[in-house]
Amino acid sequence: MMVIFSTIAIQGVQILGKVNLTQEGILLTASLSIGVGLEIGSVPTFLNQFPEALKLILTNGVVVTKLIAVLLNLF
Repeated sequence: MMVIFSTIAIQGVQILGKVNLTQEGILLTASLSIGVGLEIGSVPTFLNQFPEALKLILTNGVVVTKLIAVLLNLF
């Protein structure tokens, strides 16, 4: 399991290496989406007030990271 996670993480870093992070919008989108995704995993009590259906989706940091990135890209 850890090998799969590590492979995905390395692929993500390689993709971020190809992106022009000097543009403020791209840098902000990347940093906010990664930060929120990591925060969900580190503070499990954050989701206590959410309905069970949302908890099922939002407890996975990867899903949250993707959702935030897509929403920020729409703006």
